This record gives sequence, structure tokens and C-alpha cells, in this order.
Amino acid sequence: MKRRNAVIIAVSVTICAAVLLPHAFGQNNQGAPPTRVAVCDVVHIFGEYEKAQNIIAELEAKRQSIERENNQRQQQMANLQAELESYRPGSEQFAKTRDQIERLAIEHQAWLEYQRAITMRKHHQRTRDIYDEILKKVRQVAEHSGYDLVLFRSQEAVMPTQSTSELLEEIERRQVLYASPRIDITDVVLDGLNAGYEAARDR
Repeated sequence: MKRRNAVIIAVSVTICAAVLLPHAFGQNNQGAPPTRVAVCDVVHIFGEYEKAQNIIAELEAKRQSIERENNQRQQQMANLQAELESYRPGSEQFAKTRDQIERLAIEHQAWLEYQRAITMRKHHQRTRDIYDEILKKVRQVAEHSGYDLVLFRSQEAVMPTQSTSELLEEIERRQVLYASPRIDITDVVLDGLNAGYEAARDR
């Protein structure tokens, strides 16, 4: 008798669980709104953002200026080297010109390293500033459009690779395999950044 009652209780509990648990889970699922996801191609924005393009042009102009001065310094040392060959080794003028060449070579190397350092530092800071602007605009667009999560979207085409290991690395780096254009906010973010930059520049 006791065994029969235990069986009846166990069957009753199982039936109640089968009926009530799905209902409970259904209520929980209905209570939580679906997560809205968007994607954004940050690399494309870097390439098309007008402010970023102007910074790149500015840095390129600076690089060309450094290259011109570098060539001038090298030409000056080459001229002195040619002049040195016309002097008799051991003469006072030979020693004076040789010392001048060595001094210019040391100054040139120090100047070149300094210019490279400040150019790289400026490029790093400008890139970081642009990235921070992009993140801020992505957040504004996402909040305005009701997106809860924005993922980095890579170009759909796989970059050319030379080996299987390179291909696998490229595959591993891809964070989004497919995204509908409907949830791509790249153009909205880019248009907002360019509009803001134009407005700030005209003030």
C-alpha cells in the first residue's frame, strides 16, 4: 500500500512538473525583451571619415617635410666627404673637415630618431582620438535606434592568403560571419561623424 501511494505521488509530481515548468519558463521568456543587435564596420569608417583623411594628409605632409630635410642633411655630409678627399690626410683642414662630418652624422642620427618618435607618437594619439569619436557615435546611434549590442563587422570577402595557416588565422579573426544590411549602422555612424566634423569646422 505504501509503495503504491509513493508511486502515485511520484507520478503526480512528474505530471505537475511537466505542466507547470514549461509555463514558468514561458513567462520568464516573455518577460525578457529580445536583445537587439547591430554591426558596424569600424575600418571602413576610419577610411572614409573626413577628419581621419585630413589627419592622414597632415601626417603625410609632415613625413615629406622630414624626408626633404633628411635628404638635405645627407647631401651636406656627402659634399663634405667629397671635400675631405681633396685634402691631404693628416693636414689641419683634413682633420677639421673630418670632425665636422662626424658631428653632422651624430646630429643627423639624433634628429632623425627624434622626428620619427614624435611622428609615431602623434599618429598614435590621433588614431586613438578618432577611435574614441567613433565609439561615442556608435553608442549614440545604438541608443537612439534601440540596439543593445553592436558587433564589429569585417569585410565579407576573406583577405588573400598564401597558406592554410594564414587562412585559418584569417577565419579565426572574423567576429561576424553574416549580418543583414538592415542591422548595419556603419553608414549612419559615418554620416553623423562627417556632419559633426563639418559643423565644427564651419564655426
